[in-house]
Amino acid sequence: MFEQVFLVRSMDVRKGDHVLELCLGSGVNALAAAHRGAARVVGVDVSERALAFASANAAVNLSRERGEPPLEILRGNLFEPLAAEDRFDLILVNPPFEPVPPGMRYFLHSHGGEDGLDVIRALLPGVPQRLRPGRRFEMFTWTLSDDRLEWATDLVLAAFPDFRVEVRRAERAPLEVCFTKFRDRPGYAVWRDRLISQGVTGVWGLHVRALRDGPAGLVRIDAMDEVLACNATISQWRRS
Repeated sequence: MFEQVFLVRSMDVRKGDHVLELCLGSGVNALAAAHRGAARVVGVDVSERALAFASANAAVNLSRERGEPPLEILRGNLFEPLAAEDRFDLILVNPPFEPVPPGMRYFLHSHGGEDGLDVIRALLPGVPQRLRPGRRFEMFTWTLSDDRLEWATDLVLAAFPDFRVEVRRAERAPLEVCFTKFRDRPGYAVWRDRLISQGVTGVWGLHVRALRDGPAGLVRIDAMDEVLACNATISQWRRS
């Protein structure tokens, strides 16, 4: 998926880092961190199916001969399965982000609640206390946006008031991408109209990094070159 390609290419993994990936999924981001010299990599997911995929991928792709650490896999909701004293140099997440009408059953790996932000709201307050001093948080997500700011960016700024928050807009999707797939479901029209009444004008793919380096506040970084590189990579894989 585009978001995984972007996050893997962009994430700031340093040799010897202790890395945590929340919402582990198939483990792509965690395995990339291990390849880049992390000393410890922990993945957490609530889904047994996701953890089975991640475990299989780790068995195939990680090597002790290459000095890569094994992937520590924990089942649970976000930070719950971690030891109280566990701290990390880098926390990664590509969370469930799709807005879904209220009361509707949907894919666990995609269900982000009515505005797509339920998982992000749940995880952000716990991130700063799980970071070692001076360390980093990175996320790729898709998020609703109004004319002022992407909604996910607002939440990150609130959770990291003393951090430099770097935001790269990767791609913009038409608003109907969020809505059309649900148009035959009960409550669709009320849900859609409620979001639009709150000012929703679009959907953005965002890479967000929060770190202590530099003055605190929002910094926007042009991501066009990275977007083009990601799309080229994806096109190459599809041809092969």
